[in-house]
Amino acid sequence: LARVLQPPPPSPEADAEAARVDERLMLSLLAAVRHGSVGAKLSQIRQCVRSVMISHHMDDNSNSLRAALGSRARAEAMQALLSLGDGVASAAEAGEQREWEQLRQAFMDMLDTDDGSAT
Repeated sequence: LARVLQPPPPSPEADAEAARVDERLMLSLLAAVRHGSVGAKLSQIRQCVRSVMISHHMDDNSNSLRAALGSRARAEAMQALLSLGDGVASAAEAGEQREWEQLRQAFMDMLDTDDGSAT
């Protein structure tokens, strides 16, 4: 999931077929996260979110995370992953809950900043 969410989506103007394929892929991922996530481990979810953040933090394009989540399907897939993390974290130990909350906040901060870096 992290590898699929890392690159920006194809530009619809540049390649309409690639954009349609990306949209279908994101909808499939969304369904998988929503319905096939029984037994998901918080450590796996954290690693996925971290991987997405790192790939966009290191990108020269300052708004690459915002661009990668520019399509509705991509944003919904990432939101589903964050929601899954919230649910799994709610049943975790206090230390794991804090780690998740910090990572989630760092992700949201990264979206809110102009330069694409977390504060």
